[in-house]
Amino acid sequence: MMEDKAALIRDIQPTYCAIIASRKDAQILVEACLRGNYVSLVRRRPTGKEKVQVSQSGNIFIYEESASGMKRWTDGLSWGHPNRTSNGSTMYRQAELSGRKLIIKREKGVARLKPSPTSTKVRRSAQDVVENGLVKYTWCFTVASTTHRLVSYQSAADALEQRKLQRPSEDPKFFGLTIREELKQSSKIPVGDHGLQDDMVTGNGEYQEPEIPPMIW
Repeated sequence: MMEDKAALIRDIQPTYCAIIASRKDAQILVEACLRGNYVSLVRRRPTGKEKVQVSQSGNIFIYEESASGMKRWTDGLSWGHPNRTSNGSTMYRQAELSGRKLIIKREKGVARLKPSPTSTKVRRSAQDVVENGLVKYTWCFTVASTTHRLVSYQSAADALEQRKLQRPSEDPKFFGLTIREELKQSSKIPVGDHGLQDDMVTGNGEYQEPEIPPMIW
């Protein structure tokens, strides 16, 4: 019983820390979660205190929609309009909070939103994009009628300097991991497009598929 209580109050941890540069990278992590002996799913929504630490470059969170009770991931930040990428992910750029101010008390680890007295409408235009801010990528995969969602954060600097954070396809612990056919078929882009040929993670980390486009600020 004491262990159960400890698990409930333990800070939420990322499923994995890396840069996801392709659809294959995302599939590797979801497959690893499905196997259960590589990385772990997130079981609950982050609390207000935890949201301060969640949205850090390199953090990746994967959760099973039904079991976690989460239809939508929340991190306390404001994001611009969603953009669909060529490899099936949805991209969001960090946006300024127009009409709302995000107050973060880091010394106490508490984050909350305070309405602005000048406006109650939140605008997310091109002018609202945070310079050198974060980019969030999300994927949705359905396996055995169960929906898994992946949320990935990265900064422009880390995306340009990809060697700073490892890609899942370059992690030796995933070498030899075979991605199940149903997972591949659940992607937004049909398998076989863009030269996707290999189902198994190999030691060279090289895949003939479109990578996430560079971020332009």
